Amino acid sequence: MRSFGIDLAAEPPNTAACEITWTAHGAHGRLYADRLDDGRLLTLIETADKVGIDCPFGWPLRFINAVAIHANAAAWPGRGQLGSSHRQSLRYRLTDQISHQQVGIWPLSVSTDRIGVTAMRCAALLDALAAAGHPVDRAGGGRVVEVYPAAALKHWGLPHQGYKSKREPSSEPRRSIGYAPSFPP
Repeated sequence: MRSFGIDLAAEPPNTAACEITWTAHGAHGRLYADRLDDGRLLTLIETADKVGIDCPFGWPLRFINAVAIHANAAAWPGRGQLGSSHRQSLRYRLTDQISHQQVGIWPLSVSTDRIGVTAMRCAALLDALAAAGHPVDRAGGGRVVEVYPAAALKHWGLPHQGYKSKREPSSEPRRSIGYAPSFPP
């Protein structure tokens, strides 16, 4: 079995992936950190059995509806609701809310944080997969699944803050979670 983990970024130079080939004798890993453009990512995804992508697969429905209503010059859905409670209802998806309830940390908001640009790239990749005959089940039942590594690390009791920093790979907290910079190229 071949699985991939993709740390998706808005642009190829900041995107990385890790392949793990699972056999009866163990696992072999390979790190991909060289210009993972959309074509290369699609090829990797199409050859894998399962792919975890660290990026939101969609936007909060209340946000989508509010923007569509606003674009049509209709009354803003939060009219008369001063303060932040209505805006807060537009920030997070149900997936994010459940993750927060279970793990206690909030993911980046796809509707109000910079991760939205990366989500646009992800949406185009998922659309290209579907157009190539690889249906995408955004609930995780297909080949690709949305993953939230920080929440997983916290749930497992491992350091979950700063693990993506550009510090030396051998430094904390990467060392404490078993980061192995010696994967073959």
